[in-house]
Amino acid sequence: MIRQCLPSCRAACLLGWLLLTALAPGCGPETIRHPVPPHLVDQAHVEGYGQIRSWGDQIGLVFGGDTAHPTTRPAVPDDQRSVLALSGGGSRGAFGAGLLCGWSTRGDRPTFRIVTGISTGALIAPFAFLGSDYDARLRQAFTTVGPDDIYVLRIFTGLLRGDSLADNAPLLRLTEKYIDQDMLTAIAREHRRGRRLYIGTTNLDVQRPVVWDMGAIAASGHKDALKLFRRVLVASASIPVAFPPQYVTVQVLNERYDEMHVDGGVTAEVFIWGFGDALPAVVRRPATMPAAPPAKPPIRVYVIRNAAIAPQYQAIAPRVIPIAARSIFTLINSQALGDIYRVYNIVHGAGMEFLLAYIPDDDKPISSEEFNKQEMNRLFEVGYKLGQAGYDWKRYPPGFPLSERE
Repeated sequence: MIRQCLPSCRAACLLGWLLLTALAPGCGPETIRHPVPPHLVDQAHVEGYGQIRSWGDQIGLVFGGDTAHPTTRPAVPDDQRSVLALSGGGSRGAFGAGLLCGWSTRGDRPTFRIVTGISTGALIAPFAFLGSDYDARLRQAFTTVGPDDIYVLRIFTGLLRGDSLADNAPLLRLTEKYIDQDMLTAIAREHRRGRRLYIGTTNLDVQRPVVWDMGAIAASGHKDALKLFRRVLVASASIPVAFPPQYVTVQVLNERYDEMHVDGGVTAEVFIWGFGDALPAVVRRPATMPAAPPAKPPIRVYVIRNAAIAPQYQAIAPRVIPIAARSIFTLINSQALGDIYRVYNIVHGAGMEFLLAYIPDDDKPISSEEFNKQEMNRLFEVGYKLGQAGYDWKRYPPGFPLSERE
């Protein structure tokens, strides 16, 4: 039962907190940290990389630079006026992977100007960014793995003296297998052409989202670029308490500190960012910036929610773990719906097209175990068939009033 609930829906966040509180401090040695002092958090940077990240709740130099200085960025070709935002969803990311692969087979999948990813969406995002040439690798990553390829349980040692109930070292090994130097070089090449790949994590020390410019990391030429690239991906998918945080070494005023980064889904289940010339609702267009020519095709923002959206009935057993799992699952679904509406408001306010895909509401899982190989293969095929047939993209968030639709 614990194996099923542990990574699922972040139930371990609540359960682990309750147990740790009950055990009280002093049960084992604490992890030694050197966190950034509160008054220096805005100055912290990863040494040797330049501007590779920004707070996700404000416009920073990473995204503001593209907005304020559009002439320094290559022009947007007409066939690249599309954005892809990939949500969290755990093993249900197999749906999004299948949808993209099926879409490629159909032959009309665009080359996305910007790709963003959170949690399992972060693991899909590099493949989606590089296009159909990487579909075979994407399929393999989401159809050939099981629970043992993602984590190893360590509940008792984690409760007594660790920072998680499971070890996700197997997931790190998977990223090392699939995210190699050739892939990093390809991402760097596309970044120099003006395309962008953004991944979201949560800085738990300051309770804020962080968006990483993965193309800038890839193109940095830093000797540890591949290592940092992989670490950010794993951090974005590191469910707090269930999986260990990823500690990022940063520097401020010639002194080194560490930041604790966890699942990006803690602060947002899906996000859109960085299309500087088309986000007036968030990125205010400078008065000196010329308006885009009206003859250009519309910018389309595709959002893939790696989960069903409609409430799903399930009679819950009167025990702590099932109650915790169901409660956290409900909380995440509610947050995800709010994030979808937020993205819609940004997109609609900017005059772009909003297009949403998600797991069909009538879909019937064959297993409730996270990362069950058979279930992931089934979900991949569901997504693949829908993508191949031509997905019926939704132009409004679920529940959007009919009276307000255009």
